[in-house]
Amino acid sequence: IRQLEAERPADPLTWVVVGAYHASRSSQSMDSARQARDAFEKVLELDPDFTGFMALEGEAMRQQLEMLRRQVPADRPPQIAEAEPADEQEDIAAAEAAREVADVATEVGAAVDERLEAKEAREEIGELAEEDEELQLAEEAEETREEGPDNRAQAALYVAQGQRALQSGGDRLQEAQNHFRRALQYDEDSVDAGIGLLRVAARSGAPEDMLADQIDLLASRDLSARQAYDLGLFCLRNLKDRDRATSLLQRVEDLDPQLSRRLGVESLLQQ
Repeated sequence: IRQLEAERPADPLTWVVVGAYHASRSSQSMDSARQARDAFEKVLELDPDFTGFMALEGEAMRQQLEMLRRQVPADRPPQIAEAEPADEQEDIAAAEAAREVADVATEVGAAVDERLEAKEAREEIGELAEEDEELQLAEEAEETREEGPDNRAQAALYVAQGQRALQSGGDRLQEAQNHFRRALQYDEDSVDAGIGLLRVAARSGAPEDMLADQIDLLASRDLSARQAYDLGLFCLRNLKDRDRATSLLQRVEDLDPQLSRRLGVESLLQQ
């Protein structure tokens, strides 16, 4: 975590990792609660529209942050801070958020440890040429494939890096594609990596029929509400395919009515 803070202080995902780590210890340590609060505040400062990372939904993080603000208010020193009373429903929501954050902290911690150990090994050995990187990653993925949760966490990190490269645009399409392919080496069933490659293909000028085939393949999977939304929006914006979009957006409403309302799915279906 200290290495992440030093090397990537402007990356919201750094502070997601920091916040998740300390939040899992906040009930035993007021200092951990303060550090978790400050880290989640930093996430929203760097990315006000933060929606989630891995299993940590943006709303769950915000609920956890509200609980931490009550536990360690900004205007009180950590050593004398006391939790302020909250109603029962707020406590239940905050407890659910805390459990989600603790689960993510375990997976993120393992993934970060794996990445840092791999980085140190490469620096010490100094034998990995750039052109051999894909082969090395494939070998590492194969060696650890039986460790399911760790593989999924590693894949999620690569997906997040690919998404950031896509958002940057410009000449980073190849970089994004490499990240998504690496994610699939660790989790061949990663829908998010598939969606990322679909977006790369669209920006690279792939034929619409090829994109449609890929959408159908992804749509046949057990999608989350967010994944169904992403695919439905892609159909509307990139393919102008209302039939596929309607089918996918309807799944969002069926899977998560609350998310559907928040994302304005009903208005998209009526357009």
